[in-house]
Amino acid sequence: MNTDHFIQEAKVAAEKAGGFLTVELFDQFRDKNKTVTWDTFNRKTKIGFKDFLKLANIYSKDEYILVKNKKKAISNFKLINLKNGSVNRRSYEEKDYEPKWDYISEHFGKDKIAVEAGVRISGQYLNENDILMALKNTIKEIGYIPSKTDYIKLKLKPSEKSLRSKGLNWDQAMRKSKFRPEGHATKDLICNMEDCFNQFTPSEEGNVFCDSCYKKVRSGLIQKIENIRNIDELRKITKKLIWFGNNHIEIFDLYKNDTY
Repeated sequence: MNTDHFIQEAKVAAEKAGGFLTVELFDQFRDKNKTVTWDTFNRKTKIGFKDFLKLANIYSKDEYILVKNKKKAISNFKLINLKNGSVNRRSYEEKDYEPKWDYISEHFGKDKIAVEAGVRISGQYLNENDILMALKNTIKEIGYIPSKTDYIKLKLKPSEKSLRSKGLNWDQAMRKSKFRPEGHATKDLICNMEDCFNQFTPSEEGNVFCDSCYKKVRSGLIQKIENIRNIDELRKITKKLIWFGNNHIEIFDLYKNDTY
């Protein structure tokens, strides 16, 4: 009996059946003019059905369900991550998604699904780059360089323990995040400009921008002033600049907005 021909016919039957085969589905969807029944093939070849499926690279029903559920789990993790920035049991179960959280943990491992989905489980970090980015965002959010002791007291995330789990001590983690950890002694700040993570030592109390961002803002404001034709508008923005300087976030509002 031609096994290669039988395999090709079985693949066609699997496609018709929806992507997997059982003995019953094979006999239902086989081309009865070209292919004998499974029992006939089995008697002549002595190949078991499971072994045949492996030989033909065709999913069994259980394998198909696992693959399908794995794809669903990855997709679900990605959807939740888009909204929350991470995934955990609570956020997953609130959606009443299938497959269930416990099923994912038992059959695939939630950590492995998170890695394949490219997302983070709350309180966990995929790799060094992931945890360093989380640290950068935390430092950006608080706006200044804390000491290790202050960071731990504030219970900020990622925790110092999480950093150590990735083989990073405090100084290493801060330096790899492009921060100078000793900057807490000089009360260094993080620039208030959007998407800027520059650390700077304020030259006077109330500074909110690093030098490069302040120069950018100042240059943009000068261009706007040069285009002002109304003397009242000129007086208004000039007064604000005198009061704000580099000491107030509202100078950024002046810079990014077309109106004053």
